[in-house]
Amino acid sequence: MSFSPSGKYLAAGDEDGIVKVWRVEDGEVRNTSERHALEVSNVIFSPDGKSLASRGQDNVVRLWSMENGKALHPLRHSNTILSVSFSPNGDVLASGSEDKTVKLWNVESKEILHTFDAHNDVVRSVSFSSNGKFLASASHDRTARLWRVADWKELYTLKNHNQVRSVHFSPDEDFLASVDQHGIMMLWSVKTGKCERKLEDFFGWIDSIAWQDFSKGRIKVGGSKGGAVQVWNVKFKENSCTTMLNWTSYQNELTLLDISIDNVLNAIA
Repeated sequence: MSFSPSGKYLAAGDEDGIVKVWRVEDGEVRNTSERHALEVSNVIFSPDGKSLASRGQDNVVRLWSMENGKALHPLRHSNTILSVSFSPNGDVLASGSEDKTVKLWNVESKEILHTFDAHNDVVRSVSFSSNGKFLASASHDRTARLWRVADWKELYTLKNHNQVRSVHFSPDEDFLASVDQHGIMMLWSVKTGKCERKLEDFFGWIDSIAWQDFSKGRIKVGGSKGGAVQVWNVKFKENSCTTMLNWTSYQNELTLLDISIDNVLNAIA
């Protein structure tokens, strides 16, 4: 599930394998895709908003045209795909899978550019930095890893976690946030690979994380145990953090969280 770069559309998949796009303004369906063979777990927009990537339980990432909802090409792993991320220019798509690998795909040619196989367990999350120079991956092997895209080199193995469920770069690329199944979030320096802050006040595990209003140091995270959503105000210089919001009225498990480009709308699923 994600907002389009313009903030005008919201895309999501369902258990029947169908991807739908809604206009945010009036909630009308913009288009409906062809179906995956099994449930669609997540959908993301390309940076230019002209296409979508959906990952399903059928071991396939499918690329879709926003213009007509037609499938462009399937990209395959040998097991369930758990995360996808476009590079900022939209030329490369990263996918993480239960097959313990991260694959980088050329979006135009659909060819594999590189496969990272350093993880020893399920790869739960992948994320590009906003300048496209770095890629982060999170795994159930209790590590997050930071890679340099230019030469595919692993820069740091980030440890001291339990099973890591999500990673996300700050908009200025200085920090990487990682969260694990025990509700611990760690903020890492991209430059040094050192942990700058550890937040342990969450209850239950965390499944999703997104930066919100970074100029004020705000981070929004979501967890599936009880459907908790929390907003933190993190001040790195003072080495302090404050809970801005603790919302627990969501009734079901929460696994996806996205914030519109203007920081006004939140979508959870």
